[in-house]
Amino acid sequence: MRIWDAWIKKYNLIKWGAVLPSLVLLLLVLLIGSGELLHGRLLEIGQVFFGDKIKQVQYYALRADPQPPSCNPEIDIDTELNRLLHKQAIDLARIDELDSLIVSQPMTAEAMRQSLQTALKQCLQMHARHEQIKAHITTEVKIFRVVEQTLFELFHFGAKNKVNIAILLMSIAMLSATIKHGHLSLSVPENRRDFLMQALFNALAASLLLWSCMYYFFIARKAGISTEEKNTHYLWIILFFLVLMISAKQIIEFIKPKDKLKNGQWLPAFKSIPLGSIITLIAGTYYILHSHHAGLAIYLHSLASTPYLPLHLALFIWCGMLLKQTRVIDLFLGLLRPWRLTPELMTYIVLLAAAIPTAYTGGSGAFIMAAGAVIYHELRTLGAKSQYALASTAMAGSLGIMLSPSLIVIAIVAVNAEVTSAELFYWGQWILLLTSSLFYLASRFSAPVRPILQRPTIAQALKEMAPNLSPTLAIVAVVMAVLGMYEIVLNTTMDENTAPLIMPVIFISLIFFDQLLRKQGIGFNSTKLAFHLKREESFNGSVRVATSETVAMM
Repeated sequence: MRIWDAWIKKYNLIKWGAVLPSLVLLLLVLLIGSGELLHGRLLEIGQVFFGDKIKQVQYYALRADPQPPSCNPEIDIDTELNRLLHKQAIDLARIDELDSLIVSQPMTAEAMRQSLQTALKQCLQMHARHEQIKAHITTEVKIFRVVEQTLFELFHFGAKNKVNIAILLMSIAMLSATIKHGHLSLSVPENRRDFLMQALFNALAASLLLWSCMYYFFIARKAGISTEEKNTHYLWIILFFLVLMISAKQIIEFIKPKDKLKNGQWLPAFKSIPLGSIITLIAGTYYILHSHHAGLAIYLHSLASTPYLPLHLALFIWCGMLLKQTRVIDLFLGLLRPWRLTPELMTYIVLLAAAIPTAYTGGSGAFIMAAGAVIYHELRTLGAKSQYALASTAMAGSLGIMLSPSLIVIAIVAVNAEVTSAELFYWGQWILLLTSSLFYLASRFSAPVRPILQRPTIAQALKEMAPNLSPTLAIVAVVMAVLGMYEIVLNTTMDENTAPLIMPVIFISLIFFDQLLRKQGIGFNSTKLAFHLKREESFNGSVRVATSETVAMM
């Protein structure tokens, strides 16, 4: 028990218990996406190492133990020929005159002999091939094919259950938000009536969704749905039933006055109603009034047509939360600060630079969570007003959604066949440049008069930048190493299709690299910024917190 208690304390197993299912699902999504590429490369590796060009043995023939041929390689041709001739004579004797008109001519003895010789030759070749393949199935082949086929089975399972995995991820996020009162609303609940109002509308929305899903399930069952579709129906029904039960429990708890909570007022409490519940109630009421009770459920099940969108969105949000645990933003601003730029010019540079991580981390929400506080406080330190710093921070997390591989653009292309992602990404670059440039010009001409600061020389700025150059180059090296691994090992480059699969690996590698250097006493040099995000001090803690925040963001 002491050893177990030590493990619990060392690795925070209790905290991991709530996060582990989400982490497993996210890693499974990564494996599903990368599994096909990795399996293809394993087949190529198997062919290179275990195939035999000279003897024409392909690896695919070694993936399972071959079945021996059913033919007899030791057959005596003369004996078999006599047997066939005797059988043919008996068959001919049984044919009457009428049947003889449609029966083909009997084979001659010479034709039968040639046929038997050809069959024997083919049989010997089949047995020789069988022995040849058996000789190539070594211990190394057996070990390799276990790994390759295990990966294939896991990839096949994941690809077959993409929709269910997406629903499970959304279920974890929805249940977590319901329990923690973390649903998106106009105001964060603080008083008893705020929590009561939120729980009440969650229960109403869950009731509508549960009724719609059950109604749709009974309709689909009459039509004869498949087993896979049944599982999807069951998952939706169980999810909304649990949300309803949790919300009902919260309603009962918050009906009575709480000692630690103020009662609050009813009118402000309406601002704590989850926006998702309001949308659900409006849509559900519309469908009920039009006697289309399965309307909500039909739209939920439409996720089955594009399951990769919610899965990739989850990975993108995970990227943003992992980015928050790295020092990338600190180091970037640390490289700019020695130049003592004006708030307007600093904002312009930040807008252009932040567009890239915004596009690669799923949009404004994830990026603002990861870097918004650092950017805001840095601009305030340079003399920017609060409203200007807030606007700049918001724009830093929004302009990049027009660049590749933005999931929003991919979603638009998925539902609109009149445009292509290449076309939208092309014009998105110009919109980014135009918007940021106009924002800079407008803010520059409307900027208040400030004391003239003494600009550093290039040598002075470079000298102040020097402590941050080595960790920045280390980050670049880690990123290039991961990208190179994917290109060399998996023959895959990063684009809008592969970015959700590659970016989490990059950020996890950065966190691991950072923690490794810190344990060795090297670490990234701390930049003298106005504000530092609180980060975990261990690798497993960083991944755990990032995963937990991902669930909250979904």
